Amino acid sequence: VKTPGFLQFCFGDPCPGQTCDEVNDRCVGNVTLQAGAGDPLIGLTATQLDRFEKGKTAFSSTFQDVDGLGPIFNQDGCASCHNTPIGGSGTITVVRFGFLDGTDFDPLAELGGSLWNRESISPECAEVIPVPPTNFAAERLTNSVLGFGLVEAIADSDIEFNAINPPAGVSGEVLYNVFSTSGAGCGVANSALENIIDRKFEGTGSGIGTMHKDLTISLNMAEELEVPMYMASTAMQVFHAGKTKYPEGDNWICTRVIEEIIGAELHR
Repeated sequence: VKTPGFLQFCFGDPCPGQTCDEVNDRCVGNVTLQAGAGDPLIGLTATQLDRFEKGKTAFSSTFQDVDGLGPIFNQDGCASCHNTPIGGSGTITVVRFGFLDGTDFDPLAELGGSLWNRESISPECAEVIPVPPTNFAAERLTNSVLGFGLVEAIADSDIEFNAINPPAGVSGEVLYNVFSTSGAGCGVANSALENIIDRKFEGTGSGIGTMHKDLTISLNMAEELEVPMYMASTAMQVFHAGKTKYPEGDNWICTRVIEEIIGAELHR
């Protein structure tokens, strides 16, 4: 009895290296289907595949306060929200809040915005939406992070070149402009360069202690999983120096640390 193509497709690989024509129940072409969402890319080396599996394990892990969770948070693990598939989108929502005057949106970064963290490690640490000045709040579905590593692998200079020299009939913007003018941007990230150039190293809502804690968690996980993070390790040294010397500073204080090392200041 001939097994229908769609059953072969679901319960086996009847056409290795080819595409299964389910309608006519035959193998056609010489096509290798790309990996499904959340699966490792085809052609990875053993080392790359090992790093993928370790990363997926870390992404699927859950944490407690002893691991660095908190003091405020929304979920206890990445995959708690990004779960369709692991690393993808999800049905869990978060709340974004701020002040909207009809034309401009202020994320109230100095008051903990624009993301409201629903959970905390103790009632005393619980975060509340500041009302006033908040006059606008909205729920946002979990977005996907799949493929971000591939995007990061593209040099900024290549993206800028393609935006400036697009093929006929194609137009676009440099990636950081797209993010800055879309809902994917956030007040702290969008104002980073401006804060650094204008020497605003405190009161911008991006305390260096928070980034230092996040880097510590990431590097500890990387060490446990034996995954090298060379750039993050280097950045950690700068953030540690900044946190030690300027404990009340924001993330941008790291620029001042680097300036002190090289003996020069960044100006317009």
